[in-house]
Amino acid sequence: QNAPKMLDAAKRLIQASPNDLRALTAVVYLEHAGANGDQAKLDDAATVAQQGLNAPKDPCTTQADYDKLKDIATPVFYEAIAADDAAKKDVKSEIDAYTKELQSYKDPAATTQAPALLDVYNLGNAYLQEDPKDLKDAVWFLTRAAQFAQPPYKTQIETAAEYWYKKYHCAQNDAACNGTPPGG
Repeated sequence: QNAPKMLDAAKRLIQASPNDLRALTAVVYLEHAGANGDQAKLDDAATVAQQGLNAPKDPCTTQADYDKLKDIATPVFYEAIAADDAAKKDVKSEIDAYTKELQSYKDPAATTQAPALLDVYNLGNAYLQEDPKDLKDAVWFLTRAAQFAQPPYKTQIETAAEYWYKKYHCAQNDAACNGTPPGG
């Protein structure tokens, strides 16, 4: 129940056992959740996340237990990497990390609820940050997020998806397509 103490204990465990997947997951989750825009914490979470993605199976852990933990940890790791990339405005890496995160869920239904649903939305927005914008993929992910979002977010996401859908399908000289983007 004490996040700072849990974080400290997990960091000390990593010093003693650098491939402890539970400790790596705890550090990534807690640092990412507590970053609040602090780039140093995001960087640290992403570094530890990469360490977690590369961590080999502990010989004392059964394969079934390792697989179960890896299934839980992998999306947490990729989400932290994506958030770090987003903060650094590295759009291509952000898209790659969010894509890998969403693909790492064994059950695709997991992407229809929090926390993965937020990252479906974030991935749609990341496609809008590319130069040039990838409107086709942006609309797909924004629409998927809107489909499963709960109020009050559903209306806002639907509005954004509709706006970018029209931009994708309308002629550039059509006044209905050249309005101000939602939230902008």
